[in-house]
Amino acid sequence: MKSSFIRRASFFLCLVFSIPAYAAIDLGYLKSLVDKRDFKTAYSYAIKHLEQNEGDPEFDYLFGMAAIDTGEISKGIFSLERVLIVQPNNHPARLELARAYFLLGEDIRARKEFNTILKKNPPPGVRVTINQFINAIKLRETRYKTSSKAYAEVNLGYDNNVNGGPATADFTSPLFGALSLADSSISTDDAFYKMSVGGAVNKPVAPGEHFTMGYDISYRGHQNAEDFDTKTFNGYASGSILDGKSRYKFGGQINIFYLDDQTSRNILGLNGEWQYTLDKTTQFTVSGQVSKYQYPGSAIRNTTSLTTGFGISKRFTNTFKPIVFANLILGRDSPYTAGSGAAAVAERTLHGFRTGTQLMLTPKFSLSGALLGQKVSYGAENSFFGKVRKDEFWSASLSSNWLFLENWSLRADVNFIENDSNITINNYDRIEGQISIRHDFQ
Repeated sequence: MKSSFIRRASFFLCLVFSIPAYAAIDLGYLKSLVDKRDFKTAYSYAIKHLEQNEGDPEFDYLFGMAAIDTGEISKGIFSLERVLIVQPNNHPARLELARAYFLLGEDIRARKEFNTILKKNPPPGVRVTINQFINAIKLRETRYKTSSKAYAEVNLGYDNNVNGGPATADFTSPLFGALSLADSSISTDDAFYKMSVGGAVNKPVAPGEHFTMGYDISYRGHQNAEDFDTKTFNGYASGSILDGKSRYKFGGQINIFYLDDQTSRNILGLNGEWQYTLDKTTQFTVSGQVSKYQYPGSAIRNTTSLTTGFGISKRFTNTFKPIVFANLILGRDSPYTAGSGAAAVAERTLHGFRTGTQLMLTPKFSLSGALLGQKVSYGAENSFFGKVRKDEFWSASLSSNWLFLENWSLRADVNFIENDSNITINNYDRIEGQISIRHDFQ
């Protein structure tokens, strides 16, 4: 009798003391912790009630978020998968699941879940977030495998000085007195169209090391000045090595320029660059290039060109996220041919600068502007004019770029050019404006 009473009393006490362990969870409190992003406290609280509450979609969702953000990603994935079994249209849960896959490096599964949400036409903010993750996946994939890209572009524009000629035909030579240029040599205005295609392949060699090869081909035709139609082929190869805060780039280039279906100029060049990251928003750059210029129709102009640049860029994080840059440019051209004749037209020393800025007015619309100034001195007296040629070259450009659809952009450019020379026939002004539409193939 006594023994039976003791057993019943013990059973009753066990029930009483076990009640706290099975008490219902306060989901409102758990949600408040998650909303405050106090994930550590939320996880510690929820894990005590996991066994009794798993299978409840609201609990599983909150527990999954807390688990992921405290580093318990696998537990978070299991919890969110339970939510989607019973609520397949729970897009917040699917978004958190995709994020968890991304954090684990499960890029294929993450991309699948992100794309599932995109097909449901989510709000703009969610779409922006998903695209950021997808872009990050693309960048991460390029670390391990070869990637490629291509583009096609069409331009329509107007140029008030297609041939870069002076405004007037009259000039004076100390040897021959007053003379006049042919009509074809003075400034000619015309409308033009341009078509361009290009592509590149990037191959990762090792962590932080990449090799790239690419090309660009363009054709520019004119409405009336057909003698100034041009074609350009540009091919390049480059390597990049990241070492701490330094990035080293090196490469080669070949450029062939055709004027009126005749080869006008060939360029073969090698270049190198050192880019140093001073902080998260500031970079310093030193660059150098050596190029050989060949002019099949005018061999006296053939030169070897050496150019050095020093630049700095600064990215700001306030309104419009402006990027400001400035570069110092130094150069020297040495003609293939010896003698004063070649030095007068092909030996040049130049120094100048380039500065500009870019503003992001919206995530898909930018404005940019740049100013270039150069002083150029030639190597010998031009006997026809009795003086050494000296030029001051100025260029100002304004551009806008609108990403109006995915992989589609609309761009407007206007360029102002002025060349002031102490030899009259080399003075000219030029204004060129164009609108272009471009499609990038990823």
